[in-house]
This record gives sequence, C-alpha cells and structure tokens, in this order.
Amino acid sequence: KYVIANEQLRVVSSSADGTVRIWDGKSSECLLIMKPSSMGSSLSKSGVSIAVQGQSVTMGDDGSSPNIHTVLPLHTPPACLLIVPRGRRAFLVALNGVVQRTFHLESKGSVFAAATVSPSNNWLYGVSNDGTCHVYDMATGEEETSFRNFAEDTCTGSSSSSIPEITSVFHHPHKGIVGAFSTDKSQKKGCVTLWK
Repeated sequence: KYVIANEQLRVVSSSADGTVRIWDGKSSECLLIMKPSSMGSSLSKSGVSIAVQGQSVTMGDDGSSPNIHTVLPLHTPPACLLIVPRGRRAFLVALNGVVQRTFHLESKGSVFAAATVSPSNNWLYGVSNDGTCHVYDMATGEEETSFRNFAEDTCTGSSSSSIPEITSVFHHPHKGIVGAFSTDKSQKKGCVTLWK
C-alpha cells in the first residue's frame, strides 16, 4: 500500500511476523516498524505507541503477534492506517505508531479473518472466523451491528458442517455494497457474493 504523508511517498507493508513496516518511497529505507498486540496477555491500547526498536522482531511467547492480513491507509482521520491482525483486536494507528482507537471482538475464541472500510472511512467491516461480519463505527470504535451467518450465506450451497472462512471482504467505492469471497471448497470458484 502507498501512503502520502507530508508530501512524501511512504510504502506500507504487513507481514506474517506480526509487523507493519513503513518505508521511504524514494530511498527504500525502513522508517518505522509497528507490532500491535491483539492477543495474549498484553493488548495494545489507545494512546500507546506500537513502534518497536531495531530491525529484528520476533513473535511473543504469548502469541501476541499473529500475522497481519489487512493494512488500509485512510483519508479520515488523516495520516492514519487501519491495521487488522489475525487476532481479537483491530487498530486505528497514526503513521508515527501511536494507537488512536481499537476495535475488539466480544466473542471469545473468535479472531478477525478479513476486514475493509467504507469509502467514507465511517465504517469498519470485520469478518471473524466464526462467520460473523461485525460493523464498527470508525469514530467511536463501537460495534454498531453484526451479520450472523455471513460466511455461510457468502458460500451459498455450503454442505459442509464447518463454517467456511471468508478470505476477503471489500466495499464498493460508490455504493453501499459489501462483497466477500472465500477459498473454502464449498465456495464456487470465481463466485463473489454482494450484500446491500
């Protein structure tokens, strides 16, 4: 992902080691490494920096750094990223590494599997591994509503007894339409389900 910050090009990458890195777009120098804690005993909180020192980062013994599957640069609030690891929390983070807001799953045992935001940056859609799509208000961090059976309905005709996991969720750029797909074997290849 590319981000323009103070008229300078920044490249943002995420990794299976649980880190998000911000790179200088011209020199390719790593400027900042962020490592949010979304599981385990020490959860990252609002107002706290998740920037880490050094170039070598290891996963915590408590499982606190699952892989990061979604990083989205946002226009509102400016100079912020949405970071969603495969964990119980998602983070709104300033480009300096300070957590602005957290979004969390209430149900124990569930983790975020996919996420997207509305084009207005007002709503976060986070799909958990239990098949529920959670809708959060980006301004408050509160969950406004949820759609149960989101995964089962996305993978229409699922004859499997297990809940299929959503691979990706996205929002139409101009309309109130959310789309999702899964790589689950119950999902017809090439099929995308759209929700109004």
